[in-house]
Amino acid sequence: MSDLDRVKRALIEIGKEDYYDDVKEVFELSRVLKDRINKIDDFEIRWATFFAVITGLTHDVKIPFAVLISMLEAVKFQHLLKDAFSDLPYLRMILGGEDG
Repeated sequence: MSDLDRVKRALIEIGKEDYYDDVKEVFELSRVLKDRINKIDDFEIRWATFFAVITGLTHDVKIPFAVLISMLEAVKFQHLLKDAFSDLPYLRMILGGEDG
């Protein structure tokens, strides 16, 4: 099941299926951004571009600050779970521990 299929299913479950086209459009735009960022061959510029996009989104989106911070924390821990055993330096960096 694709991410969009999961979203559609969730929207149906909460009675908000009329928003699917809006969500799909935004999701597709995010894929375009991701693909474009990944085409940048310089790591520092790619990282800076990603940071600028995330910063811009978090400053200009109409989501309450506490919810925004909670969502960013959820993303952080999603990445931790995905990479926890494959990249210990990354795990230490995210958790604020020292590498070594």
